[in-house]
Amino acid sequence: MLYSTLRCASLMQDSAVELREELINRLSEIRVSGGNEADTRFKIIDDILLHVLGWNKTDFEHEVRVSEDGKDFFIDYLITTAQTSLLVEAKRAQIDFSRVPNGRAALKGVWLKGDLKKAVKQARDYGRNKGVGFCAVTNGDAWIIFPVNRRDLVSFEDTYAVCYQDIESVLNTDLDSFKAILTRDAVIDGSLEQALLGGDSNQSENRRLNQIYDSSFSKINRQTMFASIEDEIVTAFSEELIAKNPDLLQKSYVETADRIKFDDRVTMAVLRRDQVINTRPLKPVGRTGVAKAASEVISTHLKTQSVALLTLGLVGAGKTTFLNYVEKVSGRDFFDQNKSQPTAHWLYVDFRSFSKSQSPREFVYEALFKYICSNALLGDYELTIKPAYKDDIEALTRGPLAILKGNSAAIEEKISQLLLRDYEEKIPYSRKILAYTSRKTPLFLVIDNVDQIEEAAIQENIFLEAVAVARDNGVNLVLAMRDATYVKNRTSAVFDAFTFDAIYIDPPHIQSVLSKRFAIAEHLLRGKSFELTSDGGAKVIIKDAARVVEMLSASVLGTEVGNLIEVSATGDVRLALQMTKQFLQFGYSTSYRAYQAFENTGNYKFPVHEAIRAIMFGNQSIYRDEFSPFLNPFDAKTGRSESQFLRLYIMNALVSAASTKTFQGLEAGEIVSSLERLGFSQRITNKVISDLVSGRLCFSRSHQGYTLESVLVPSRLCGYLCRELAGKMIFLENALFDTFIYDDVVWNTVKVDMKSVYRENNLVAKFRTRKKITSSFFDWVEQEMQKLCAEAARRNLGPFWTSNPMTRLRVDFNAELERALRSAVRNYGSDKEKELLGLPLFKNSDGAY
Repeated sequence: MLYSTLRCASLMQDSAVELREELINRLSEIRVSGGNEADTRFKIIDDILLHVLGWNKTDFEHEVRVSEDGKDFFIDYLITTAQTSLLVEAKRAQIDFSRVPNGRAALKGVWLKGDLKKAVKQARDYGRNKGVGFCAVTNGDAWIIFPVNRRDLVSFEDTYAVCYQDIESVLNTDLDSFKAILTRDAVIDGSLEQALLGGDSNQSENRRLNQIYDSSFSKINRQTMFASIEDEIVTAFSEELIAKNPDLLQKSYVETADRIKFDDRVTMAVLRRDQVINTRPLKPVGRTGVAKAASEVISTHLKTQSVALLTLGLVGAGKTTFLNYVEKVSGRDFFDQNKSQPTAHWLYVDFRSFSKSQSPREFVYEALFKYICSNALLGDYELTIKPAYKDDIEALTRGPLAILKGNSAAIEEKISQLLLRDYEEKIPYSRKILAYTSRKTPLFLVIDNVDQIEEAAIQENIFLEAVAVARDNGVNLVLAMRDATYVKNRTSAVFDAFTFDAIYIDPPHIQSVLSKRFAIAEHLLRGKSFELTSDGGAKVIIKDAARVVEMLSASVLGTEVGNLIEVSATGDVRLALQMTKQFLQFGYSTSYRAYQAFENTGNYKFPVHEAIRAIMFGNQSIYRDEFSPFLNPFDAKTGRSESQFLRLYIMNALVSAASTKTFQGLEAGEIVSSLERLGFSQRITNKVISDLVSGRLCFSRSHQGYTLESVLVPSRLCGYLCRELAGKMIFLENALFDTFIYDDVVWNTVKVDMKSVYRENNLVAKFRTRKKITSSFFDWVEQEMQKLCAEAARRNLGPFWTSNPMTRLRVDFNAELERALRSAVRNYGSDKEKELLGLPLFKNSDGAY
């Protein structure tokens, strides 16, 4: 194999040497024979572009027409990819380029004279006409490479070029440098920008609205009831507070997992990740599932040797909740420490407070020591400490302390010193107590939230220390971790120490979780009353606060809002609860006006746009995607305008591929290869895909970290963003606040119109301007996405890469704008405005039009 590789490399090197010699000879012949420009191109430049620099024929066009001052000219080579454009102006080999220096040189001075200066300016003018980023001028011998259409206000004369003075420099002495700046792979990875502009970012200006405004133009000025029910809502929707109350924990636990396989609404397959363990795990689902799984844990007290359990699941699936349920609900009779003789002990160690500067061993023993000291039985001298040290005490009195026989006070003093020394050191004291107790009573060492520590080496060390503590003290071990954490560590020695049984926690149905949390809030508020001020300024009393929760529950569960929260959470219960709390706090949800409508009709539905806005904002006053559950699909945050829409482009390809029920995922290597054909480097694509994974828009089926071998699957959130939310006005107008708008016309239009929105008090006039802004933004996104689709079609990439998601959404988007306008006029417009839209001018007696 090694010989074959070396032989292949040798042949390639020989071939390169032969090509170099052949090109040098051809150039000499053209000069002697008086060959024309076409000879120079076909015999020299074509081979350099294709065989030395690795460009594909599909990357460039010949003889591209340029019209200027009523005359037509032709560009020799126009090289374009999705990210870079390069114009190559070819001249006859006989044109004098002898003054070209080697290296960097400003485009002025004695070297730039005569035909050479004319050729450089000609290339510059053609480049400006076609909006090209870079130009190269060559006579087949020397090469001058320089930028055009600069945005940094540097004049053309002060611009620096990279020069190669002859073909010997290009193909021999400076070949590595030449290839580093002009090969296809180098160019799509930003080599021209780095070499000629000092960096590959072309988005240095302040062109994000959230850099201008620090809060939304949409302010909800309604009188809110949330402050009056906040404590109960926070309790009901808090994992930590629920976990402390066994009764609430039992009421809130959801046993039914989410089983959606195909989402008909966005027509995409919803695939699950691969199972990470070889054996079939126990799953706490169904009516008896959780009881069976819990009994698997607590029944270990009947076994003669220590066991180890893995509790696995995705982020936020409910692993910690399950562990709390085992301890405080299913195993309450076993772990109740109020009894004089508990059946078992639950030694819970939470690594969320772990510091990397700490020793994992000391951290575990510190938690165990605190449990021992606080426990009435384990901290009792007569019941536990004395018998735990019985052998040590007998050995001392029989040995070193025998000399003090008869002096019981002195012996007890020495024994107390021994106990105190161990107590102060904590670890030896804890080991004595645990080892003694484990011979009489089952102990469960529960290690949770190790996933909060990202470094694999630290994770492995924690698991090793946990196993060591469990073995040393004869305790049962329960490890809770994400699937990805297990995959990362399963080949380590940790999982050879015990035979692990597995319990797998599937993500529950989010709306079922919310239903139980609303029921808890309703229970906590039943019979309570509170006073508030209505929008009109009157004092009103809500006699039963539980009715407010009934309204909230009815307006979320089974509605568009509930579906939005469920899809956005991607199976993460903690995130779903957080989003719901934020929506209740900042949305329409708790206005007195909403409550009145609910009381009068028995029915009230939250406006979906309020839910979208509240969820998008998170705890911010304006949209910033780094703080939002929604990643911005319209800005890949690469710093380059050409790759800005790669998030949406890749998302759409994944969702399009998942539209068939036979879909099993797309290989990351296939995505990278396709985008390299378009002109995006692997570095850029990897960055974008990694962002999509961390933003919960796609995932690797294997649970492993992202690599080129990963098989990627879109989440339901990805499908909804591509096929629904990206066409909704409220999503677009908030997302554009964190989108770099590089088009000058669009940016100036949006910036001016947005000032008007912030100033305008008339709600209908304000809406019309918002509608205009959103339409401009939608049109621009569709136009830029179409450029990518057209480039993909030109390179025959296939249907996943040639469909424009914005075009697909166009009809629905226009219809929604019209509906929203009619709603704004109906609610806030003048009679004249209503008449123009054909709306009725008066309400019926029931309040409807």
